[in-house]
Amino acid sequence: MRIVIADDEYWAQEYLIQILLNGDPSWTIVGRAFNGKELYQLVTELNPDLAIIDIKMPEMNGLEAYKACKLSSPETQWVIISGYEEFQYAQEAIKLGARDYLTKPVKAEILTYLVRVLEEELVKAQDVLKNQLKRSVKNALNERIEIMSQNEVHTDKYYYQIALLYVDSSLEKELQTDLNQEFNRKLKQFLTGNRHITLGDLCYSVQNGVFCLIHILRKETEGRPSMQNYEAQFEEFIRSESKPDWAITLIVHDRELEYSEIAVWIKEVNKLSPLRILFGINQVWKMKVLARIAHYDSHYVHFCSMVTDSVNDYTNNRCVSIEKCNGLLNQLKMDRLEDDPEKKRKLLVYLQTTFPFIFNLDESPSNYLVHLIQKFSSKLDVVDKIARTNDFLFQVQQYISENYMYNLSITEIANKFHISPNYLSTLFHRNVGISFIKYVTNLRIQEAQKLLAITDEPIQVVALRVGYTSQSHFIKTFREYTGYNPSEYTGKIIKRSFKQE
Repeated sequence: MRIVIADDEYWAQEYLIQILLNGDPSWTIVGRAFNGKELYQLVTELNPDLAIIDIKMPEMNGLEAYKACKLSSPETQWVIISGYEEFQYAQEAIKLGARDYLTKPVKAEILTYLVRVLEEELVKAQDVLKNQLKRSVKNALNERIEIMSQNEVHTDKYYYQIALLYVDSSLEKELQTDLNQEFNRKLKQFLTGNRHITLGDLCYSVQNGVFCLIHILRKETEGRPSMQNYEAQFEEFIRSESKPDWAITLIVHDRELEYSEIAVWIKEVNKLSPLRILFGINQVWKMKVLARIAHYDSHYVHFCSMVTDSVNDYTNNRCVSIEKCNGLLNQLKMDRLEDDPEKKRKLLVYLQTTFPFIFNLDESPSNYLVHLIQKFSSKLDVVDKIARTNDFLFQVQQYISENYMYNLSITEIANKFHISPNYLSTLFHRNVGISFIKYVTNLRIQEAQKLLAITDEPIQVVALRVGYTSQSHFIKTFREYTGYNPSEYTGKIIKRSFKQE
């Protein structure tokens, strides 16, 4: 919790600060003001979570400053401190939206309790927004239709600045995981140090080797800190963290987005991100530059997507990668990439970064790919077939558990894992013991039972959350699997809970 204190008496400020620091050491006093004008400047510049102010101050009283600051920092919460003779001012502040007022002398336990309540509300509101943003990004990456809950926050109140970070590496998975976690920790430290720039930041791993960073900004531009210096510092931070065998490529938008634009932008970035292979990893790319490349040289997108698919296949021991490498050789010749020294060099840098083999950068990409095919063959020969099958099915089941709430089909999953639907159906039934459809239905009904037991969501919302767009179909399936209607099941849970009490 970032707090500004305003009072024209030094010892009054010291008294409040001591109460707050004793209440929770994590609460930070980011600014102190001795009059209304100083308060306005501090709040406008720092955008604090909370301002605790005295009504009676020189130059501009607390109420006048509060009115002015509401425009420049609408997310800041306000607590008014007043004497009995200033009570009418405190009442007016409450009417204008201040959270509470306290009379002098302020009692430590009351102020501490109030700040703690406000902090809990702030954290809860940010968590709701961030979870919604996470779901929106995940839906976009998986090209899903977003399902909105009745409890969602008003996302149109903010602008969003988004960046996707792609990590390319040939290191062992365990080492990559450690580096990813360490990078995530450092990134959050960097964001914390620049907390006054934004209303909030969301940073998390959305896929293996892909991080999403979202800055939440208020729409009002008056008094809002400039992002220009911050963006330069952030890009420098990313460059400093990138390594030859663990390369970070940053793709950023050129402007702030509305919430409704996030999904479209994420899909477009994910589609164009493979272009980094020919135009340079370990760099910062503006989205409009990649879009321009794709517009004039669309065949490059196809070739680069084939390369990234081969990298993923190699990582997951899929023998289809050998065929893709042969396809890459043909595509390489068709696109005449070996005739372009700069693209040839960047392609080889990417291949050396993502495959654990060392070749000379002067070597031709086609020779490099021939070596890779040989490496693929020798690697796959020593991989146990049963182990690969179990690992493959684990990946399929994990994908289902992360996406059961969507309209999954076995054809979609088969395409994702580069095998035929018939083969996947046979493999799944033989090794899991039930059909794909029954497996998904079981998972959905189990999740529905959990939601009905621990939430007050209406049946229609629960149905949507577990993948049923038709409420009647959900009720029918739920009855077939549990013997109860959803409403009967909820009543049974409540009755059992009442008996236990």
